[in-house]
Amino acid sequence: MTYHKKAVALALVLTISMTVAAFAQTAFEQNVARAIAQAEQKQQQKNAVVNISVYWSNANQAEQYTKKQCKGILAQDGQVLFPAVCLKNASSALKEVGFVFSNGQIQSVATDEIKVNADMASVTAKAQATKDLQGLPTQKLPFGQDMRPFFKKFLLSNGVQPISYRDSNHDAAYVYREPSLSVGDPVIYQGKVIALVKEVPNVACGKAESYFAWLH
Repeated sequence: MTYHKKAVALALVLTISMTVAAFAQTAFEQNVARAIAQAEQKQQQKNAVVNISVYWSNANQAEQYTKKQCKGILAQDGQVLFPAVCLKNASSALKEVGFVFSNGQIQSVATDEIKVNADMASVTAKAQATKDLQGLPTQKLPFGQDMRPFFKKFLLSNGVQPISYRDSNHDAAYVYREPSLSVGDPVIYQGKVIALVKEVPNVACGKAESYFAWLH
């Protein structure tokens, strides 16, 4: 091989090596950026969680109250969203609702401050109670779009067992685990909250969307 050909071959090898190295670096940087974005999104979701206490007054029992714990989220527009099912109690009258935000602030809410639209309840958060908190972006469900497969996948990915396990004999290798879901957990679609969990099912059935309070 002549000197010229050796030089060309060496240059080609160096070019390929640099290209591979650049591609590997780009892929690494993309993976790091993706991991950072996911971590930031999880932290944002955690900070937006609102713990809710619902109080009902018991009839014919002075100063006796029934209490129920629930969850909701702080939305970007300053609204606290939570499933309306949290307010239901057929035997008692709704007395008060209390919010505890992730910054430790507490807000008491009178019943006339609560708005209910279908399965979703909302209350305007006070600015002082949500200081330094960033709410989650929200969007209404796309009109006419079939979201059933998405909701079913959401349930399965959060530990709800497939419907095939309901009536069959469980495989010896299958170990049942409680779903990692709670009433009030947000459902994120394309980076925005479109619904909240209103009921945690035993199995991910065909009507998966019925377990969620949708934004309207």
